[in-house]
Amino acid sequence: MTKALTCTFCSPFIIARAVKQSYVAIAGLNEKLNAANSIAYTLSLKRLYEKEKNQLLNSLFVFFQKTNIMWNTNTLWFEISIVTIFYLLGNIFLGHFEERSPKWRKLVKYLVTLVIIISLSVFFGRTVALIVLGASLIPVIYVHGIVLPKKGINGWTGEPKSKYYDLRGWDKNIFGTEKNETRSKIN
Repeated sequence: MTKALTCTFCSPFIIARAVKQSYVAIAGLNEKLNAANSIAYTLSLKRLYEKEKNQLLNSLFVFFQKTNIMWNTNTLWFEISIVTIFYLLGNIFLGHFEERSPKWRKLVKYLVTLVIIISLSVFFGRTVALIVLGASLIPVIYVHGIVLPKKGINGWTGEPKSKYYDLRGWDKNIFGTEKNETRSKIN
């Protein structure tokens, strides 16, 4: 009887412990289930990401195949850009030597050079055209490095301006004040 009473008395505790263990087991199953779901979700996201990435790469590949001509330097635009860069740098660094030249003369000089280089490139090849363009720098270097310094003019800055203007045959009076003063003295 004692045993029966003890078992009957302990049975709610045993039941509670069993219930607790079952809750722990269920919670563990839930955690495992959540982990499995999370892994499955991650894998599906990874598959989706890989699929999207492959689609994007394929579309970029197709785009670059279609625009391959744009990135190709085997067009006349390459020569045009090289000539334009030459004139751009020349105008930036040596433009003050042409400050009194008419604008139309500068434009015609650029266009004639462009036509010559493109014609050479079409008829004789790019190498010949670029060699001629590079050789056109020899007179510039000679004038600015040898001729101007011999005449007492800085080949980089063009100073003194009065000597440079005499060399070019330009009027030294850039503001026109001397003409006005001489006219008023004459009258």
